[in-house]
Amino acid sequence: EQMLGAYRMLLRVVPGNGRLVFNMGDPHARLIAQDSPCPVVGCAVGQPAQWTADGIRVERARTIFRVLHHGLPVGECQWALPGRHNVINGLLALAAAREAGVDTELAIQAMCGFQGVRRRLEFLGEIGGVLLYDDFAHHPSAIRAGLSGLRELHPGARLWAIFEPRSNSMCRRVFQEELPRAFAQADRVILAGVHRAERIPPGDRLDPQEVVLAINGPTQEAWYIPRVQDIVAFVRDEAVPGDVLCVMSNGGFGGIQGLLMEALGARGPGSGGNPKPHQARRNQ
Repeated sequence: EQMLGAYRMLLRVVPGNGRLVFNMGDPHARLIAQDSPCPVVGCAVGQPAQWTADGIRVERARTIFRVLHHGLPVGECQWALPGRHNVINGLLALAAAREAGVDTELAIQAMCGFQGVRRRLEFLGEIGGVLLYDDFAHHPSAIRAGLSGLRELHPGARLWAIFEPRSNSMCRRVFQEELPRAFAQADRVILAGVHRAERIPPGDRLDPQEVVLAINGPTQEAWYIPRVQDIVAFVRDEAVPGDVLCVMSNGGFGGIQGLLMEALGARGPGSGGNPKPHQARRNQ
């Protein structure tokens, strides 16, 4: 409720002749839009809106979708950003550009050349057949969206989520129950130690071991490995060619991205653990 209040306060500075462009698929955004002092422009995937997308697919590591405005096709976008959440982000950008007077065809052309920004499912490289991504995800919905995007991009791969609880809310028990479900698309999950855990009373602090226990099951494996150097050693010994690793943190995470690249690069050909036979996971 406090977060919603912050957005409502922001809306107060929007003039009556302004525009609110919002995601109609988000129930909180819909609530806020009801109080808008200016006209609203809705964007969505899978439900009616002023701006929508259909025909979403992944080909050659690029997401392709058709853009519709008031139900009429206005162009096709092909870009490097994975995930349906990024399709919605693209629609929001197009709608805002249109309201600012930018030609829609030109806006779509510009989007097709957009390569993304750092730390938003940023592809760091392929090391010995292992793909490494870096993502700023720091709350359950962002974790869920990022992993779903990677699952669409790499449907048959074994997907690792390597997560550091670091933000103020994530370090506390605010998301204790929701966090395990956020990792549903990952095959393997590693939780690092809570950032600056000593500053949070034990009763208020996230318990990573409880999260790991909730994740472990027939189709998923999870570990609580507090120290960065131990995470790197574990991944070095267990990751195999074809695996996809996604580091998730809104901070430096002890430089784990570079350490992983160095450790994986130092392995000999054919190195890695001996995992159980892996099959493409179904979407959840």
